[in-house]
Amino acid sequence: MKVVFLDIDGVVATEHALYEELKNYYQVETVQEALDSSTYKELQYPRVSMFYWPFDSRAVSQLYRLQKETKCKFVLSSSWRLGQTVEEINKLFAQKGLRIPILDKTDRKLSSERGEEIAWWINDHKDEVESYVIIDDECYHDIIQFHAENCVNTIFYDGFTKEDCDKAIEILNKI
Repeated sequence: MKVVFLDIDGVVATEHALYEELKNYYQVETVQEALDSSTYKELQYPRVSMFYWPFDSRAVSQLYRLQKETKCKFVLSSSWRLGQTVEEINKLFAQKGLRIPILDKTDRKLSSERGEEIAWWINDHKDEVESYVIIDDECYHDIIQFHAENCVNTIFYDGFTKEDCDKAIEILNKI
């Protein structure tokens, strides 16, 4: 199976999506107009937590393309996995417009880092994993140390772009 280890913040929960939401909320054309408006100063924008952060439809579309072109399975490696079951995650994501089924999530172990947790998941499923890619906006030391050739590093503002998807497809199809 082809596996995608998926982060959420900076991949589908992007700064762009939040800014679009902000513009819609204040009924203005630009984010700066919203920030400068007297309404913003009076009301403030609602605080946004994980459950309320909008998903970027452009990034979601690229994840659908990735799944369609590679038949991949998704494993959540994001902090969004903590304290929730896979079923709860799938329900939350569907409500946000992301309807890819999350197969599993990496385990959180004390004093471990995500790169190591991904390596453990792969080792536990070594007979099933044909290829894998990590999509994350923080492919720093902890991930690169274990997975330098398998990481697609996104940018928090834009999230998972067409170019990122092209790279992920190439990594998953390299067998």
